[in-house]
Amino acid sequence: MIYREDYPDAQSYIDALFAARRRKIRLTVLTIAAVIIAVLVFWYEFYKVRHVLVEGNTRYSDEEIANIVESGVLGNNSLVLSARYRNRDVPDMPFIERMDVSVIQHDSIRISVYEMSLAGYVNYLGRYMYFSRDGTVVESSDVALSGVPEVLGLKFSYIALYEQLPVEDPAIFQQILNATQMLNKYELAADKIYFDTDGDMSIYFGGVRCDVGSVDYLDEKISNISRILPKLEGKKGRLELENFTPGTNYITFVQRHTDEADETSTEKSSPDRGTDGEAADIPIITSNDEPSADAADDSAGLSTIPSSDDDASGDQENSSQSDSIESIIEPIPEDDHGTVIQSAGDSGQE
Repeated sequence: MIYREDYPDAQSYIDALFAARRRKIRLTVLTIAAVIIAVLVFWYEFYKVRHVLVEGNTRYSDEEIANIVESGVLGNNSLVLSARYRNRDVPDMPFIERMDVSVIQHDSIRISVYEMSLAGYVNYLGRYMYFSRDGTVVESSDVALSGVPEVLGLKFSYIALYEQLPVEDPAIFQQILNATQMLNKYELAADKIYFDTDGDMSIYFGGVRCDVGSVDYLDEKISNISRILPKLEGKKGRLELENFTPGTNYITFVQRHTDEADETSTEKSSPDRGTDGEAADIPIITSNDEPSADAADDSAGLSTIPSSDDDASGDQENSSQSDSIESIIEPIPEDDHGTVIQSAGDSGQE
């Protein structure tokens, strides 16, 4: 305490009072600063990110996503990241629409990645122009993404980012959407989707071209494609589904034995069966109901049937394997019109 009688005059007493007050203020400030520093150190260390869970990403690795999110000031603090990435758009990251960060525990975060929904891409001036379900160009890249089909046969004079592709009939994007949805449903990854001048669609899987035609009965068409493709591995040719209806009993596969050019020009292509290929009629499943495992195997299972000439030639059988026709039943004789493959239900009938 400071008493007046301890000082010879009033000015000395006043100076002592101010000095004591300054010491008290200084001590208070230092105490508050120490508390703030302690709180900040605790807050920084307690909420420091040590564990990261990334979900929803297929275009980037978990490490790449984590490094991008944790960049910047206080990028390793879970609370800061949670506030910073609350349904945040990330226009600087190709193929990523937005990201969200949530706190699992004080030192653990979950990064939810929402990727752009890509329907396909077109090759334009050496760049891959990716477009969304409504045909809007959302990204230009020099990288061809796996699982995203190239779309051929679209006519346009220019392309602008974040604008819809200027095609003659925008309804074609609905067809592309329908096709990609069915492909995803049956877990198929197409290489290309081609539209001819009449709007008929073909879908490419490696060396196999599936002429789908219109989108009528598209679910059934893709369903049968998914069952047939495994049996065509290593082959080149064309599956003919243009005239498919629920009453169709066979799908014709025209095998190609030479490296014919793909019919993906902008002009209408007439089917060329080729002089060195054979047409195999493959039994199909048209029901929307999933068949039993045995039925699915039977419908898609194909066994080699040598032609009658191969039976007569004996030692030439092995050399004719590339020209073989396949079926799900025992070999049957070949008539004047070529080999016919029967479904299990037709076996034994004339």
